Amino acid sequence: MHLVFQITELLKEIVTYLDRVSLARLIQVCKTFEEPALDALYTKIDCFYALLTCMPEDLWSIESPSVAWYPGPPTLRFERPMVQTDWDALLKHSHRVHVLHQGFDGQHERFDANSDVLRALEHCPVPYIFPNLHTLLWNFGEVGAPIRFVLTPKLRRVRLALTPDGLAETAPELGSLCPSLESLELDGSPDELPASPEFVSIIQRLTHLRTLDCGENCALTTPLLNHVASLPNFHRLRLFAWPDSDWMQQRRRIGLQSLDTLHLEQFTWDVASAAVDLLFGNGTGHGSARLSGIKAALMFDTWFNRGIQSDFARFIGTLSRSVSCSDFHELEIKAVGLSEHTWKNLLPLAAFPNMTSITIDHGRSDGSRENPSTVFPNFAALSQLIQAWPHLEHLNISFCVPPLPLRDFVAILHLCPLLEYANVDIDVFEDPEDVATFLSEGSFSVRNERITTLHLRPPAATDVRQTQRLQNAFARYIAAPALYRILPSLTKITDYCSGGGYTPSRFWDPIEAELEAMRIRDRNCIRG
Repeated sequence: MHLVFQITELLKEIVTYLDRVSLARLIQVCKTFEEPALDALYTKIDCFYALLTCMPEDLWSIESPSVAWYPGPPTLRFERPMVQTDWDALLKHSHRVHVLHQGFDGQHERFDANSDVLRALEHCPVPYIFPNLHTLLWNFGEVGAPIRFVLTPKLRRVRLALTPDGLAETAPELGSLCPSLESLELDGSPDELPASPEFVSIIQRLTHLRTLDCGENCALTTPLLNHVASLPNFHRLRLFAWPDSDWMQQRRRIGLQSLDTLHLEQFTWDVASAAVDLLFGNGTGHGSARLSGIKAALMFDTWFNRGIQSDFARFIGTLSRSVSCSDFHELEIKAVGLSEHTWKNLLPLAAFPNMTSITIDHGRSDGSRENPSTVFPNFAALSQLIQAWPHLEHLNISFCVPPLPLRDFVAILHLCPLLEYANVDIDVFEDPEDVATFLSEGSFSVRNERITTLHLRPPAATDVRQTQRLQNAFARYIAAPALYRILPSLTKITDYCSGGGYTPSRFWDPIEAELEAMRIRDRNCIRG
């Protein structure tokens, strides 16, 4: 064996690039590879209940869903009480586990388990089953389920499918068992209720907290907000601005001084304005608090009441007076029913000169795109907004009516030379003759080598044959050459949305192939 493989640090780095099958094989090669490969294999467990099947087979069984149409995972159950040999099998490698998943998405939900399994694990003969665990992401499925066996002093991040009150009932000792916890995320949905004193007591014990997400509709109270405001390293907060919260009713200023991201949910922009002022404002009109980004979302469909959007400009004005404009650089807006004049209300965003990312999502609250509204009715409106942002890297606008012609998109690239991601409705078929003329002019004043993915609107062709003609001719002679001159690194084109008519699922494949052929041709020319 080469001496380089006896360098432990190098070997640990190498095994991080191997998949689980390769790691299992490497374990069997020799003693030198065994320990680093075992550490890499067990460091992240995607399904905790699947891990339990490493114990003797007479202990457990797996039952399929009792209802044939139920899409849920099979259920793990224990057939007898656990004995020492069972614990030995489970604890043999449990000290290697650093990240533990169970539930939340398909790949982490291969098994479910009944409550008897969790209760059996509560009787572990050692203090901690996973003594080195630092990340726990778990969907327990029921309030009150025993979870103490996975709460360890080294935990840094916890995400649970519980409401704040559910956490207070299920794990009231979280604050004392996990004193070093830095991130707490809850995925429950309370009914617009303020956080209970029991939950606040848990949070107040967490002195190293950096991120707090209490889930949807959770109204935080003054003692809880005062606590997070006092934490020197706290940087991410999700907050439901409930007008009946004590701090909003009594107009109490919280005094947050530094935050990377605020996820703010509210009923109206007026409520959002009041919340931002109380959270960050100092009453002088000259904000000094550092806020890097905000994600603002309305909580219900305002399509029926467009007048409410006129308050958005007031919200942006309050934001600019409450925080340091030079530190603010990321904005994500999720709202519905934006009027065709909404872009005028966005113009105060020019007060933030260092903006690097802006996302505007304005579909309906049910996620559909029926009766979309016009955010940017023309290029002049869009350019007026973004010309103040020379550092913009991400531009994401969920729906543009009408779509931007290619010529105008090139002008946007000129305004934003650092743009890396553009999710904007661009219609290169809106006027093919204009694209061809634009191409023949040879006056491409910008060349962006950062963007690799683009969203384009396919044509509304009437049949398959017409679409194929558009694909072949337009790809080879018009679209691909134009896009390659502007975006030489472009590798993937996705359908933004169809405008009706016949649209195949992968309309842009021929243009992607032509772009790749152009890159290969240029590489061969350079080598030649």
